[in-house]
Amino acid sequence: ALAWAQARRPGRLGLFGMSMGAAVAALALSRHPEVSAAVLESPFARYREVGKRWAWNHYRAPYFPLVWLLMRWLRVRSGHPDIDSYDPESAVGAAKTPMLFVVGERDELMPPADVRRGHDRAGGPKAFWVVPGAGHGKCRPAATAEYDARVAGFYKSHLA
Repeated sequence: ALAWAQARRPGRLGLFGMSMGAAVAALALSRHPEVSAAVLESPFARYREVGKRWAWNHYRAPYFPLVWLLMRWLRVRSGHPDIDSYDPESAVGAAKTPMLFVVGERDELMPPADVRRGHDRAGGPKAFWVVPGAGHGKCRPAATAEYDARVAGFYKSHLA
């Protein structure tokens, strides 16, 4: 995707990711120093933790044995023995990319404390914003004008 974007519009690249997309973007940053800035809205800190929280929030399913067994099955099915060890929180520490971390105050899947841990470990210039009253994936609807201004301002200062 980065090569495609670079071929179509040469210059400085910015990434935006929300939820799982933010976690994937966080993992990519240390491998792609050509990315000049990233906005990460509600990235999960650790795959194992978010799987555990999601199962509990949606189904009141305990980690052991249900989620634990599901993770074992995913390892076999995907062919990746380390599938549950993806750790965006650590990955951002290896990146020097400027990052804006955004999270909703009422995000129950990726709580502000988890997103803050990623921010604190980030290796480059960084900013952190908790959007008042917003739930998971609802930061822009909760703060439309301010959201647009902050995100645009962040990109403008790092992509210009």
